[in-house]
Order: sequence, then structure tokens, then C-alpha cells
Amino acid sequence: MRRERTLLQHEVDILNQKMTQELLALKDELKGMFDDRKMDVRMEQRAMESKVCGVPFSNVIPLTLCRSKS
Repeated sequence: MRRERTLLQHEVDILNQKMTQELLALKDELKGMFDDRKMDVRMEQRAMESKVCGVPFSNVIPLTLCRSKS
């Protein structure tokens, strides 16, 4: 009986270790996915800022005047 209990405890310890390793791997993978998304969002923001900066100044003034008249 004692031997069976020891073997079962050993199996539980091994399974617990495997589960912990899998959880850490999933956590790292998820963190990587979030980091990739953050980088994509930053690149999209920079692209949008570049487009906005490319708008000729003469086009910006009339838009500003239209907004202030409303």
C-alpha cells in the first residue's frame, strides 16, 4: 500500500511539472502574440501619422475654418 501511494505521488509530481511547463509555454506564446499586436498597432499609427503629415498645409486651413464656423 505504501509503495502504491509513493508511485502515485511520483506520477502526480511528474504530471504537475509537465502541466506547469505547458502553462509557462502558453503564457510566453500569449505574451508574444500581444507584443506582436502592439507592434502592429504602432506601425499602423505611424503610417497614419505619415499620411496626416503628408496633407498639404493649404488643405488644412480650410478644414480648420469650416470647423470653427459650425
